[in-house]
Amino acid sequence: MIKVGLVGCSVLLMVVAVVLGYSAYHIGADLKESPWCTQGFQLACSNPDVREELGMSLELGWLATGGQMIARSGGKESGHANISVSIKGSKGRGRLRLRAIMR
Repeated sequence: MIKVGLVGCSVLLMVVAVVLGYSAYHIGADLKESPWCTQGFQLACSNPDVREELGMSLELGWLATGGQMIARSGGKESGHANISVSIKGSKGRGRLRLRAIMR
């Protein structure tokens, strides 16, 4: 009886871990593909200091962390974002930290 309970608990913990990992991955992927992150990455790519430090060919990391909030009211959007994502170039790696406000 105890072995069955332990197996059941182990399976439940594995299912919870998979669901949480899947959710975290998709939230990070959504942030990475957001307009906030796209515009921030474009600004970083065009910045001479960033290019000098990391190299010319910059790439975003595979997962972004942080959050965003967008409100729609009367046909207008407003919101804010606080996102962090790794970037790498031919010379090194760094972290792109974005704070944005949409009015």
